[in-house]
Amino acid sequence: TVQPWQNTTLLENFQTGLNAFYSKSQNAYGRTLTNADISSGDKFYAGQHMDGKWYRVKVNATIDENTVAAKIVDFGDFTMIPLENLQPLWPQFRNLPMQSVNASLADIVAANGDWSADDTIWFSKRVVNCQFVSRIKDVTYDPMEDNVRVSVSLVVTTHPTTDIYIEKQLVEDKRAVYLCV
Repeated sequence: TVQPWQNTTLLENFQTGLNAFYSKSQNAYGRTLTNADISSGDKFYAGQHMDGKWYRVKVNATIDENTVAAKIVDFGDFTMIPLENLQPLWPQFRNLPMQSVNASLADIVAANGDWSADDTIWFSKRVVNCQFVSRIKDVTYDPMEDNVRVSVSLVVTTHPTTDIYIEKQLVEDKRAVYLCV
């Protein structure tokens, strides 16, 4: 997943407000949500993560009678949350569009048909929690996620004279091949 860089301050301020609101006991819903609430109602909630912070989440599935699987919609992480750590997502926290956007690298595919664990580790070491210049090459609607997916070219611009394209590195390392365009 990727996040729009220009919304960084907006998201930080939003998260501060969300946490201030949901951390106050007087703003608590009054009862623990149940699986019946989840299955019949909205899929978007405020969820308290194991780090103690509150996030906007989309519930994807019920794990058991006390736990749900959810996606943190502003950061793209998946987590399991006890029902006791879910609260209704009140209207004042529904105005900011989800900040996590599903993404894939444009113009390449895994060389062996699927990414190996080693490929994933290689990629993660180079991109997780890093900032890139991205060129959006394509935007599609992903019905499985009910969200937009962008195809991007990731460019490392920290070197003063050379831009480094992540997809080019994957091809050079024989981890990926270019798609015929």
